[in-house]
Amino acid sequence: MTIAGVDGTKGGWLAAIRSGPEIVLSFHRSFEEVLQRPGLELILVDVPIGLPDRGSRGADLVARQLLQARRSSVFPAPIRPMLAASSWEEACEIRCAIEGKRCSKQTFAIMDKIAEVDGLLTPSEQDRVAEAHPEVSFTRANGMTPMQERKTSSGGRGQRIGLLEASFPGVRALIASQPRGVWLDCTDALICLWTAERLRDGRAMRLPSGVEERDSRGLRMEIIA
Repeated sequence: MTIAGVDGTKGGWLAAIRSGPEIVLSFHRSFEEVLQRPGLELILVDVPIGLPDRGSRGADLVARQLLQARRSSVFPAPIRPMLAASSWEEACEIRCAIEGKRCSKQTFAIMDKIAEVDGLLTPSEQDRVAEAHPEVSFTRANGMTPMQERKTSSGGRGQRIGLLEASFPGVRALIASQPRGVWLDCTDALICLWTAERLRDGRAMRLPSGVEERDSRGLRMEIIA
């Protein structure tokens, strides 16, 4: 089975793809390109899938509890009406009118990626495409202990690459061979690939556990780890 972990990057998407012992990192200008890649059977992507019309997703709330001191790395998923916003100010106006709250700038910064994936997925497509969150997956890979340092710090990057190397020997050199500007995207795509392997093998954890939440389009709102 050919599987992939995918992370949004500047100008497109970075995919860590594996069909055998070798892992390949590839850049795609659109998520549709990823979906159309021949033979790709399972994709774990770091982007919210399934958006509420109002309120919070249970998956995000559970993930934040799991990450403890790293909880701020889980940005609240936007409510679906916010996808129509063309600016952060407009997104704030839309959310304020519905919930009396503003949109975080971090969430708005990835809104185009969220909308891109949302526009391509259907409930049946979720058998092939699922949501992962790198910090949740790294916590799982670290024996359910959250990372102690930010991924942007040298110590935090080293710890994450060490966990990846334990599962994917040689991946440290693979990351080092890429431009420094995409190293963090590489680690995120690779830990999503790690999660894809767990889902393929029936060892993945779903957040929230034991509860299936769907949005108004019928998309499951869950994080796989």
